[in-house]
Amino acid sequence: MNSSNKGHMRYACEVCQRRFSRPSHMEQHMRIHTGDKPYQCAVCQQRFTLKHHLKGHQIRHLQM
Repeated sequence: MNSSNKGHMRYACEVCQRRFSRPSHMEQHMRIHTGDKPYQCAVCQQRFTLKHHLKGHQIRHLQM
């Protein structure tokens, strides 16, 4: 990372020190460490860490 980007990466993960430019990105990243999967498929109850992963999964149910 070049020095001009360091000022924009002000949110740091307390577990692994990875840095993020937005607090929402860090919040999503923290799910790796916590195992939190807040998005659940209404058809099969499979859970996902990211909403777009759930949406991609739901397409499979529509194709059946």
